[in-house]
Amino acid sequence: MGLIALLGAAGCNSQIPQPVTYPVTTQHKMQAAEHWNILAEETAERVVKAVGDRDDLQGRAIHIDLPNRSAFAVAFHDLLTSHLVSRAMQISVEQEDSLVLTYHVSRVTHHWRFNRPPPGLLTSIGVGITVLHELEKVGETWSYVALSAAGLIADVAVGHYTWPSDTEIIITVELTENNRYVLHTSSIYYINDPDVAHYGASSVGATPLRVVND
Repeated sequence: MGLIALLGAAGCNSQIPQPVTYPVTTQHKMQAAEHWNILAEETAERVVKAVGDRDDLQGRAIHIDLPNRSAFAVAFHDLLTSHLVSRAMQISVEQEDSLVLTYHVSRVTHHWRFNRPPPGLLTSIGVGITVLHELEKVGETWSYVALSAAGLIADVAVGHYTWPSDTEIIITVELTENNRYVLHTSSIYYINDPDVAHYGASSVGATPLRVVND
């Protein structure tokens, strides 16, 4: 008992903060070209609003810079151009006296993480299996209902929830005029690990900090 009390006291007087997880949140996972299209449409809406909020920018053309020849960069350039043109924005092929829209992708790779299932997911699956076994005992009709319930649970478990990958990307879009930001926005997504090459993304790394005592 004395040892337990001693360990408890030591835990209460830890010299460093104890790590805790963040509350459960959601984050989109990019897995299809349609997801790039959705981002392009959202970006176009933000650009239109940012330009519309400035009287001095009305009627100015926008040049969209192509950062590289990766699959994402080329597709996003074309999709964004289409969405802006469809919103009556002037897009210049060559850079002139125009606003400049640029974008880039940064990659973050995590080497070890653990993600708990959503609260109640495992319980729901367990309940569904139990209901299935019990209802199978009372006839064919109830078995059909049970299968439907189990299918619903499986849809929630598989169709509406996906495990995180080890790779995240940060997509940053900048609209500038005379070296001043008109719009600056960043979005974070999971991507499938084998899809990294689609983005031509630079890895986000830490710069070592050296402390020298005088």
